[in-house]
Amino acid sequence: MNVDGLQHIESLQTLSRLCNLINDSNYYSSNYRIAKYLLENLYNIQNTSIYDIAEAAYTSRSTVRRFCISLGYDNFSDLKEIFEKDYSGKFIVNDKNIIKSDDQLEYLEEVYKRRIDDIFQVLNKIFNVEVLHVIEDIVEILRKSKNVVLMSSGLQLDKLKEFQTSMARLGKVIHLIKYNKNNDELLCNLTDDDSIFIISWSGKVNHLIKDELTNKKATKYLITLNNEINDDIYNRIFKIDDKYFQGIKDEEMFKDGLNYHTYICLHYVSIFFAKSIQELYIRKDK
Repeated sequence: MNVDGLQHIESLQTLSRLCNLINDSNYYSSNYRIAKYLLENLYNIQNTSIYDIAEAAYTSRSTVRRFCISLGYDNFSDLKEIFEKDYSGKFIVNDKNIIKSDDQLEYLEEVYKRRIDDIFQVLNKIFNVEVLHVIEDIVEILRKSKNVVLMSSGLQLDKLKEFQTSMARLGKVIHLIKYNKNNDELLCNLTDDDSIFIISWSGKVNHLIKDELTNKKATKYLITLNNEINDDIYNRIFKIDDKYFQGIKDEEMFKDGLNYHTYICLHYVSIFFAKSIQELYIRKDK
């Protein structure tokens, strides 16, 4: 493997570790604030200094340096160099806006347009129109939400980390948290501009999450396989039925005892999200 390939793998590994830090660190800790700032400014990393990070994270430059050392880098400059090659000058998702850079359109056309258009040609063979609309609606919520939290059981969250990393690469930061894991610090700081997605196959998780979600300002959504669930704790329930997956054999929907409907759905959410970025940018560019 060439040097560029190794560097790309290293940047992906570091990105994954940053995602793990925002999932597992205390909301008010320096580790959380630094990791979240880096993820939110991934595509502006070339213009980011250690002073910017220290100020935004309410910490010192020495703390930022120790943070970089904990990730395996001698200093912030080394960490920055790894990310610059993969992410600088491409595209940025900053809350609700697409921010333009000079080579953004060329990058999007080269990396996404060809892949996404090819994928979309086969999507109708996999899903029926109802699930495509569900995916499009979820994408729109993700795009408009300032902060996004996915809440589920530990086993499901392990399977959702790939989705989290994929979205981070697209410039969208998503938190993964477990039910009943002392999440109040994060959840209490969410606002009306934020979204919480509860992912549950059965949908019967009220006894686990009702206290956590009560009086929280964020909009709440449930993604479930249970078509009989109706609960006013949620602003909307996305019901993913077997019939939606018209092109996938039953045995392909199960692996290691896990049902993969939700994961397949969220995999395509990240693809649709990439396409929405592409289309928004092209419209803005014109």
